[in-house]
Amino acid sequence: DGILLFERGTQNLWRPIEPDRIPTSVSIEATPPPIWTYPPYPNPTKEKISVAFYSGTMSDVNELEISIINIATGVITKVEPTNLNILNNWNGKIDIDVSSYNSGQYMIEFKLKDKKSVEKFIINR
Repeated sequence: DGILLFERGTQNLWRPIEPDRIPTSVSIEATPPPIWTYPPYPNPTKEKISVAFYSGTMSDVNELEISIINIATGVITKVEPTNLNILNNWNGKIDIDVSSYNSGQYMIEFKLKDKKSVEKFIINR
């Protein structure tokens, strides 16, 4: 049909939307990611780090695996989430004592089911 309309105030051309192209419903429901982390704080650190995280549901938090990876050596250390604070149905926070680790660059990996989130932090003494 080739209908174009001219808007005098902005001098833009536009085409009206055909009625069959106007969305009337949403067929895909947005779902949050299974795990998502905020950057560790404080960074750099000397004694401990705190990491806040988001989970689609805290009912799965018992399946959460946390690892600290030394970037220089590749050594992976599992961390037991014993001091886990559940803030609400979706958010939590964990404090991790890193006083026994050497100075250097590390990554902390949160793994929940088949998804993971990785953040970098530095220990500087």
